[in-house]
Amino acid sequence: MCVEYQMMQRIATNLLFILLVSVNFTLKSQSDTSRNTFVKDQYFKKLEMLSSPIPVFYNNAVRIEIMHLLKNQGQKTSEMIGKARYAIKQFGPYFDSLGLPPELAIISVINSDFNASYVEPYTGASGVWPLSYSTAKRYRLVTNSYVDQRRNYWLSAQVVASYLSDLERIYQDWHFTISAFYSGPINLNMAIRKAGNTLEYSLVHEALDQNQRLCLEKFMGLWYILNFHSEHKIMETKYSLPLSDTVCTSVALSLDYIADKLELKKSTVSLLNADLTEGIVPEIANCTCFRLPVDKIQEYREKRQEIEVRSTDLDSTTAPPVPIEGEIIKTPTGVPVNIDVSSEPKLIYYTVKSGDNLGLLSKLFDCSISELKKWNNIKGTMLYSGSKIKIYVPGDKVAEYKKINSMSASQKQALARRK
Repeated sequence: MCVEYQMMQRIATNLLFILLVSVNFTLKSQSDTSRNTFVKDQYFKKLEMLSSPIPVFYNNAVRIEIMHLLKNQGQKTSEMIGKARYAIKQFGPYFDSLGLPPELAIISVINSDFNASYVEPYTGASGVWPLSYSTAKRYRLVTNSYVDQRRNYWLSAQVVASYLSDLERIYQDWHFTISAFYSGPINLNMAIRKAGNTLEYSLVHEALDQNQRLCLEKFMGLWYILNFHSEHKIMETKYSLPLSDTVCTSVALSLDYIADKLELKKSTVSLLNADLTEGIVPEIANCTCFRLPVDKIQEYREKRQEIEVRSTDLDSTTAPPVPIEGEIIKTPTGVPVNIDVSSEPKLIYYTVKSGDNLGLLSKLFDCSISELKKWNNIKGTMLYSGSKIKIYVPGDKVAEYKKINSMSASQKQALARRK
C-alpha cells in the first residue's frame, strides 16, 4: 500500500510538472508569437536594446504612435522630449526612493502634456497625471472649491509614486501596473476576466477599451523618442518650471496681487500655484503656503509687511478671505465665522437597480467599496434591488451624482468605463 501511494505521488508530481511546463510554454509561445511579428521592425529592435525594468510592449498602435511623434508637427515632439526629461529630473527621485523606475515620470507628459490644470473631460480626473477624485481622497490630497492638490506638481508626484508602488505590488507586472493606473483597477480586472483570466498582458490589452489602451502605447512611443530622437534629427526643446520654493502667509492674498507687488508675470505665479484653483492664497488656520520663484523670495520677505496687509484693509477684488473646509476665517469686518463650504461631502441616496454591484457603484460615485460598506453597514457583498443606500459625494457635485439614479444599466456601464 505504501509503495502504491508513493507511485501515485510520483505520478501526481510528474503531471503537475507537465502542467506547469505546458502553461509556461503557452505563455512563452504567445509572447514569442508577438515578438516574431515585429522581429524585423526597426523601432521594435531599438526598443529591445534599451535597459529598463519596464519590458518592451509593442504592437501596431505603438508603431503608429512612434511614426506620429517622428513627424514632429509644430515642434510638438521636441517640446514633449524637453518636458519628459524635466519630469524625470524633477519626479524621478520620488519614484526611485520607492524602488520604482524613474522613467515612469513621463506618464505626466503623455496623459496631460505636463499641464497641471488639465481636466479629463469625461471623468473629471485632474492634474498632470491626472488623478481621479477618489484616488486623491484615498491618498489624502486636499480637493475642495479653493484648493486642488492634484494640480500641485510636487505633492501629486509623491502620491503617484505611492499609488504605482501599491499597484505594482498587486499586479507584479509593469504592463498591468501602468494600464491599471490609467484605466483603473476595476476596468483592468474586467479585461483580465474577459480575456479568460490569462497572465499574458498582450491578450488583456486587446480586451481593454481603445481609450484604456492609450497610456501604455503612448508610454512606449515616447520612451522610444526620448532615447532615439537624435537619430531622427529631432532636437529637444528645453523645458523647466521656474526654480521655486514655498513661503507662508498668515492672511488671505490674491495671486494677482502678489504678482503685481513683486513685478512678476501673473502667468508665472499661477503656474507655480496651479493647485490654488481660484487664484487665491486662502487663510487656513491662520497660516498657509504658496510658491514663488527663488529669486523673488528675498524680495517678498523685504516687502512682506507691505504685501501682507490684513484683509480688512483690502478692497474686495484684491484678497478676500477664503473659507476652506469649515475652517474659522475672518470676514471683512474682522468677525470670526465658521463657514460651511459647498465642496464638503454631502449625503445623497441611490436606489439600487437590477445589475448593480458594489464595484460598479464605487466606480460611478468615485469612492471605495469599503466606504460604501461602511456608510451602509453592509457586511457582505449583496445588494438588493429597490433598497436605498447612502453615498457621500462632493458638495459642489451633488446634482451631477444625482443624475446617476435615473441612468439606464447601459448608461451606467458606459460611464464606469470612462472613469
